[in-house]
Amino acid sequence: MPRQIRAETTRHNIIAAAVDVFGHLGYGRASLNDIISGAGVTKGSLYFHFDSKEALARAVIDASVDQLRAELTNITSSRAPALEKFIHCCFVTAVLFREEALLRTGGRLLLEIGDFRGAEGESFQDWTGVVRAVVQAAVDQGDIDDGLDLDELTSGVTSALSGAFFASEALGGRTDVVGRLETVWRLLVRAAVPPAGQSYFQEFLSRETATARAGAVTPDADTPAG
Repeated sequence: MPRQIRAETTRHNIIAAAVDVFGHLGYGRASLNDIISGAGVTKGSLYFHFDSKEALARAVIDASVDQLRAELTNITSSRAPALEKFIHCCFVTAVLFREEALLRTGGRLLLEIGDFRGAEGESFQDWTGVVRAVVQAAVDQGDIDDGLDLDELTSGVTSALSGAFFASEALGGRTDVVGRLETVWRLLVRAAVPPAGQSYFQEFLSRETATARAGAVTPDADTPAG
């Protein structure tokens, strides 16, 4: 096996073992020896790729962000209205966090390390920028009241949605994230959607919630929930 491919395989195996160990033990209780054992590598091999437990944890965070972006690409590039795509992305993400170990562990590490960044960027700042762009697009499309302050709305949406995921991780063992998302989105819709769109988006939320509770993920849908 060529050296570069061997190195990439070793790095992949280390991250896979780290996902398992961090996912079961958390950042504080996990040890590099556990990860070395799980990956079947030497200590030297691990330190060739990662100079500390923190560096490895941040690499797991980056890998989880990359996986989530890949999973959501078809939604974000679809022709559906911005607010519908945003809501759909949130519920698809909830299902993925429930089913995908890498995403669950990356979210747990963001919370446990506490500064909300990976090795390659400020994850929370990136998320805030995405939310602001979606909110602006929804305002332009008439699905969010154009009399609301864009910065305040972005801050509120970001805080509420992040809180739903983090509260589910901390308090609900990740089992209640769909219900928490539904509650948050119903409040956000009541606060931000013009009267003419209230009924439609409340029904849209009911369909998204039912689909997510059933465990279905439809990341390739142009029209998210029907």
